[in-house]
Amino acid sequence: IGLLAQKIEDYYEFGDLNSDNLNQTVERILQILKELSNTIDTFASFYNAKKEKEVFSINEALMKSISLMDSAFKRNHIKINIDFMKDFKVYGDSNEFSQVILNVLNNSTDALKREKIINGKIDIKLEKSDSEIELSIIDNGGGIDSEIINRVFEPYFTTKHKAQGIGLGLYMVKNIIENSMSGDVFIENYLDGVKFTIKVKDNEWLRNIKKYN
Repeated sequence: IGLLAQKIEDYYEFGDLNSDNLNQTVERILQILKELSNTIDTFASFYNAKKEKEVFSINEALMKSISLMDSAFKRNHIKINIDFMKDFKVYGDSNEFSQVILNVLNNSTDALKREKIINGKIDIKLEKSDSEIELSIIDNGGGIDSEIINRVFEPYFTTKHKAQGIGLGLYMVKNIIENSMSGDVFIENYLDGVKFTIKVKDNEWLRNIKKYN
């Protein structure tokens, strides 16, 4: 918005200000303000939501988190590849799960920025095997030192500069998936980056367990 305001001043100073470029610039400012307003509303509902467990669409929770990161992806020229066709249902707190995805996506984005990857990408795949839903998030951000990769889920352990993080993001990811959703989370170096794997029970399995117990 500041750059666009400066642009109007430049138009005026050099005698190039007319109704067309003025209207275009004002329209762009209003568009940005609308996007900011929508982002604020989304985050407000995201963090103020009641912590209640329910059956929810894991696909919708994923897309919600991806949309919140959209501007960061565009700003850092990161391509997102999504591979899931079927809508999977799981039991838990959808907002907590979205927080998990936000933390993982944020870590991948930070790695791609830190390593200055030109063709940065994040591949997101969702599939079902037996009674579990398996979500994998893979980046090409260079991976994690093998000496510390087993410590990334520890509280207050961080690979970032202290000004950028305090080491609670991935600890929270592990805590929510394992304790709140009775699932599992894994991390490994994969190809030229990192692969996060999250496994949770699908709702059909939970429904059958309740029926026979």
